[in-house]
Order: sequence, then structure tokens, then C-alpha cells
Amino acid sequence: MPNDLTKQLIFMQKDINTEGKILQAARKIFLQKGMTGARMQEIANEAGINKALLHYYFRSKDKLFGAIFEDIFTQFFKNASGDLLADISIEEKISLLVDSYIKVISENPYVPLFILNEINRDHTILKNIILKSGLNSQLLENIFSELKKNLGVDPKQLLVSMLGMCVFPYAARPLLQSVLFDDDRKTFDQFLSERKDFIKSMLIKFLTK
Repeated sequence: MPNDLTKQLIFMQKDINTEGKILQAARKIFLQKGMTGARMQEIANEAGINKALLHYYFRSKDKLFGAIFEDIFTQFFKNASGDLLADISIEEKISLLVDSYIKVISENPYVPLFILNEINRDHTILKNIILKSGLNSQLLENIFSELKKNLGVDPKQLLVSMLGMCVFPYAARPLLQSVLFDDDRKTFDQFLSERKDFIKSMLIKFLTK
């Protein structure tokens, strides 16, 4: 007969498993349909639970959405903060940032369009996640000032250019795959896998010219 501690541990394990199922289901639905298009009933169905239990864990769609969004990007921004502050060359920093960002995107192919839609809806969610990761405005300003002194170019322009080069092929995939690759998914996937090295090479050549 299980004692009280065993019962409590079993309950906690079930609790963690249920929350994990909800987050996994919500991530799938949110990334496919965005904040506006997703429905709590859809998420409950995907998780294999009833809607009342879903609301017990996450009282609103906003709270659940925030949890998913934060889960995807918190680690990336923490890594980005570490990369920017590391005592390594600018070329190495760029290489690490490109690798990290494209890894996030390639593992979550709906993310680019998801981000664009949600930034237009409410950019404060992503802003708060960035701030929580440690990339506050003063730290960024210090980093940018140091980079500008070493590079001789506006680091904000460089950062935005890098993000655009990474994100656009994923955000515009349906169009690019159709027009440039005759809807050949396999060939386009190969193009994306090669693009990471192309972006790093292009940026580094620009900085070292």
C-alpha cells in the first residue's frame, strides 16, 4: 500500500506529465494558427484532455501562449547574450549567433511567420522575454558601442541585416520554394541547410574587407 509521500510523488509526476502534454499540444496549435486562430478546445483535444482541465493548468489562452512563446525563445536569447558578451572575435560571435538563430528556426519552422504576426499584434510579449533573458537596453547599448568602435559600422544595422537574412527564407518559404525551386521541398531543404554557412561567410567577408 503506497504511503502518503509516494502518493504525493505519483500525483506530482502526473501533474508534470499533464502540463507537458498541454504545452506540447499548444505549441503545435499556436505555431500553426497563431494566437488569434488557436482555440482552447483545439488545444485540449490535441492534448487528449477536457477543456476544464486545460483551464485549471492555464487560466487563459494569453497565459498559455506566453508560456509557449517564452519556452521557444528564452534559451535562444540567453545563448545570444552569452555569445555577445564572450571574449571572442566578432567573426566568432556572428558565427555563433547565426548558428543559434537558424537552429531555433529550423527546429520550429512555423516560428518566423508566427513571430511576424505576433509582433504586429503585441510586441511587448517578445520584448519582455528578451529583457528576462538578461538582454536589457543598457547591456545592449554597451555591446553596440563596443562593436561600433571595433567594426566601424553601425552594429544595429548589422544585427537587423543578419536577422533578416536568417528569417526571410523560412518566412517566405511557400513562395520561394514554388518560384525558385519548382515546389521541390527536398531541394529547398538543401538550400536552407547550405544557407547558414553562406550567411556567415557573407557577413564575415563584409566585416573583414
